[in-house]
This record gives sequence, C-alpha cells and structure tokens, in this order.
Amino acid sequence: MSDPIHKPSDKSADKIEIVEPPLRLRRAVELAYAVEGVVGARVWQSDNIIAIGIRAAPNASPNDLLRRVAIAVASLREPEEKWEFGLLDEA
Repeated sequence: MSDPIHKPSDKSADKIEIVEPPLRLRRAVELAYAVEGVVGARVWQSDNIIAIGIRAAPNASPNDLLRRVAIAVASLREPEEKWEFGLLDEA
C-alpha cells in the first residue's frame, strides 16, 4: 500500500494534514506489487504526470520488470496523462 500524502495544513505551520492518495494511485501500487519480482513500489503524481518507482528482487531483470509493471497498470491510464517508470534505490 502506498504511504499517505503529508502536506502542511493551512491552519498552522506546526500541524501536518494527512491526505490519502486517490484510489487509482493506490490501485497502481497494488498492481505493481502483484508483478512477480517487485519487492517495493511507490507512486507520485504531479499535474498530468504519474511516476511509479519499483524495487526489483535480486533475481529479477530490471528492464523486464519495468515493462511488466507498465503493462500491469496500463488500464488505469487516462489519455491526457504521461506515466513514467523507474527503479528505486536500495538506500
């Protein structure tokens, strides 16, 4: 499951409002995790760009994994959106 989005609240600089990501983005993370060889996944959205980062299992081919994740989430894409895929660092 993806992490909640943390953003400063307008009410106070000391408080943080926790906003759940949209259902479609949560579903994208679920679909990414369902791909064999994915051991970590994160999703970000900015305007009409959605980025998915994955962490590959040691025995998985990163390029093949990125291709299979892109196929797995293809049904979630809207025509005006740009989707990007990449690998997460181990750190």
